[in-house]
Amino acid sequence: MLATVVAGLVVAGSTASVAAAAKAPARESCGLLRTAEVTHALEQPATGPVVGPAPLICDWSLQPTETRPRGAVSVYVRRGDDARKAFTLAKEFHQDSQVRLRDLGQRAFYAPGLGTVYVLENAETLFYVQGVYPTGATVDAAGLQQALVGLAGKAERRV
Repeated sequence: MLATVVAGLVVAGSTASVAAAAKAPARESCGLLRTAEVTHALEQPATGPVVGPAPLICDWSLQPTETRPRGAVSVYVRRGDDARKAFTLAKEFHQDSQVRLRDLGQRAFYAPGLGTVYVLENAETLFYVQGVYPTGATVDAAGLQQALVGLAGKAERRV
């Protein structure tokens, strides 16, 4: 869960405002994905959603399977004038390790180091979908990216 908080702080850190938080309550983040979609995409039983440890974040818990350890999926959504600035900050932070994604929002990228898909839907809407596993866990990197990009596509239709 620490990586979830870190990613949220990278995006929201210096640009947080009370007005923006009021526009995007955590329950909006929780409405972007369905538990069955998370289970199907990651091939792990999921529970949730639960309002996350930081404002505007929603979490699903992933139960361990024979091929994957216990983990989590987090969704963050931010609305307001500073969404584009927050996206730019995240992009700069991950400039050395990002994969550009097409067909998601105005701009999107995957940050493999955090297992996070960042999507700038429009000038006033940013969201991310993140997969979190314990440090040192063996998880198929390409499979994780594919699952998270698929979930981001589903979330995008509900933003």
